[in-house]
Amino acid sequence: MPTKIEWCDEVINPLGWGCYGPGGTPEKPAPCSYCYARRIAHRNLRECALCRQFIPHWHPEQLDKPHAWKKPRRIFVQSMGDLMHPCTPEFQIFLVQSMARVLQRHTFILLTKNTGRYQEFNPWPANVWVGGTVTNQPAADGILPGLLRADAHVRFVSHEPLLGAIEVKPFIHHDLCPKKHGDNPCECGPRISWAIIGAQTGPGPVKPKLSWVFDLVKEYRAAEVPVFLKNNCPWPGAKKIQEFPA
Repeated sequence: MPTKIEWCDEVINPLGWGCYGPGGTPEKPAPCSYCYARRIAHRNLRECALCRQFIPHWHPEQLDKPHAWKKPRRIFVQSMGDLMHPCTPEFQIFLVQSMARVLQRHTFILLTKNTGRYQEFNPWPANVWVGGTVTNQPAADGILPGLLRADAHVRFVSHEPLLGAIEVKPFIHHDLCPKKHGDNPCECGPRISWAIIGAQTGPGPVKPKLSWVFDLVKEYRAAEVPVFLKNNCPWPGAKKIQEFPA
């Protein structure tokens, strides 16, 4: 379906509207306090009762939609949940991979806080971009190592919402690559290929400081990583930086 998310053209939700949250389970959900999706689900009169309750469940018809889109599109997979959550059955993730391999004209974008699960499905098709949500420094330290173990053409970081100052240099610079190259230059390919930065939405949002945004942009630019600033992100001047990976 068409979306207001600035960095994609369409969204599909094969798990419906629902998420147990990081570390959450069906018996004890642990939703993020700033979760926009849960807030929307509770006020949206969906036909599906499980979507209204924000419980993940399988909607295979969502995987049919991209087949009808002839023009190449950037498609965010599971905007209303987390495809890579530990509770998602393996076969459902494999079906998303299979769809991407068939529909090479599209780009499929995944985003998770459970980046360690990406490596269970290596290698990823070249038209699948895999991302990790990093809102503050503890999240960066816990999420980015798993992202770097994903065998994917594009790995990206979403700092949305940005809730504090973050240093990402150890994860993006080749001179800090953990692999041993001796005297040879690092040829591991791009460690991080893209960065999205945005502010929290909804009631009582934490507004990111301009210094947080500026320092992140400076670090990514030094490593030649494209940056996409969402329109709600503070930045001097009217024109935002809105770049995409090659």
